[in-house]
Amino acid sequence: MGHDIRVGKVSSVDPNSRTARVIFSDKADMVSGELKVLSNSPLITADITTGGEAWTVNESYSSTDRELGRGESYRKASSDNISAELSAKRHKANIAVYGWLPYVGQTVLCIMLPNGEGDGYIIGGVCI
Repeated sequence: MGHDIRVGKVSSVDPNSRTARVIFSDKADMVSGELKVLSNSPLITADITTGGEAWTVNESYSSTDRELGRGESYRKASSDNISAELSAKRHKANIAVYGWLPYVGQTVLCIMLPNGEGDGYIIGGVCI
């Protein structure tokens, strides 16, 4: 017995456990168990200037080394963090990038495990 691939609408989200429940209309509006949301945050970089003066930017990503050549660092822990500072102008920017979570009502693509318990994974949102 293989895995099921299903499309459904999110009915609830638990940000602390990174899970969501999904309603599958093709299965008589069956509601899934808590599905794990795969971690798939985008790569975001920051180049900031004020009055033509470049800020000092520190980038730390929870990813494999992308070899961007920006002085960035990589580690195996969430979340991505970008901090920037222009001390002469007393400006400061902090940017944190967190893994994507679906919103209630969003259409998502799921892979369901064949154990009959409603377990599986949300692998991403579907643009309709």
